[in-house]
Amino acid sequence: MKYLLLLYIILNPIFFLCDVEPRDAQQLFYQLSSVALFASSFFFYNKEVKKNKAHLWLGVLLLLALYSWIRSMAGWSQALNLLLGTLVYFTVIRTIRKDDIPFILKGIGLLGAFAVIYLTLQLSGFDIFGITNRAPPYGRLLTKSSFFYSNSAMGLYFAEIIPLVLALSPFAGICAVGLLIPTVLSQCAVALAGAGIGILFFFWFRKRIVFWCLLIPALAAGAVFLSDSENLWSYQIRLPMWGMVLQDSLKNPLGFGWDEFSEPKQAGHWKYVRESCGKMAHKTLKMIKCPDKSWELDRPVSEEFALAYSRKQAELSEWDHPHNEYLWLMSEGGVASFVALMFIFYYIWQRFERSYRDILSCAFMASLVSIAICAAGQFNLHLARVGHLLPVILGFFYISTEVSDG
Repeated sequence: MKYLLLLYIILNPIFFLCDVEPRDAQQLFYQLSSVALFASSFFFYNKEVKKNKAHLWLGVLLLLALYSWIRSMAGWSQALNLLLGTLVYFTVIRTIRKDDIPFILKGIGLLGAFAVIYLTLQLSGFDIFGITNRAPPYGRLLTKSSFFYSNSAMGLYFAEIIPLVLALSPFAGICAVGLLIPTVLSQCAVALAGAGIGILFFFWFRKRIVFWCLLIPALAAGAVFLSDSENLWSYQIRLPMWGMVLQDSLKNPLGFGWDEFSEPKQAGHWKYVRESCGKMAHKTLKMIKCPDKSWELDRPVSEEFALAYSRKQAELSEWDHPHNEYLWLMSEGGVASFVALMFIFYYIWQRFERSYRDILSCAFMASLVSIAICAAGQFNLHLARVGHLLPVILGFFYISTEVSDG
């Protein structure tokens, strides 16, 4: 089973179809490969899964996801991806032994090394598969980001695997420093934060002296990064939008339903837009009486934008995701779904505190911390090339802390 799981881990981030938008192609492959992995698990020995309070709240989250889908009758892929992720998680904890984990981690480390090599070749002007020369259906050339199709996705992927590589060996730990280079090149602020905090978290529990040696350089690097406003320009737009999303979510605790953030279909539901030439966020109210799907701004645009718009030099750009998985969950799944997620977080942390905190459990917890941080500023769980690892890492965490499970 460990070979099938490793194949699943390797193929998901590198899969693509010609003339198909990478996000859609990889989501389809994630769905099909998750079903195949779950079905294959029946041919192997399955361990008994112990009763766990985190699983109870995971069940609550699934029921709330079903309710949100019934309310909106849309966004089936969102609910399906959550269900399939749950099936992959239980497949891992039922069929994988603790002794199998180092083998799989080596495979993840080698895939990360291959990604770095591929990126180096791209930057040198040699793209093996011609990814950067292939114009996807949406019309713009892809960035030099290895095989991840976007800088942010590359940074998010490395942020979640760096703590895993640290657990392999001291030599691998040194090599993990090299994985920080593509994370920096991604220019994704939240990925850098996630990677840095994940590394510090790991060494806080494993090598406290290394933690203190790394803390000052990490803080200095963070200060330099934050001192350049260009590195945070996107958050100047997102923060006002996040405030709007939070206010609207609290007014509707049951959520608006799946896909209602990107494609609201009911009267009174908000759609969030921004000026393409400025740094202002707005929200619009869909007019149910308008069959042409026209929108009406809830506040005036800036004079700068109005002038540019009149000259056809700018337009309103729509947000199809808040770039924050927690606010997305509150908006579409409701405050109750967010509360269920917080209970899951609490019981994961409680399980970690009660464990022996060996090198594997610390590495997986550090990776989960990194993923959680990245989710606060990006939509890493909506990208199959990145999000497919979450149920696997969570399963490994469960296995590595199983001895002390009461």
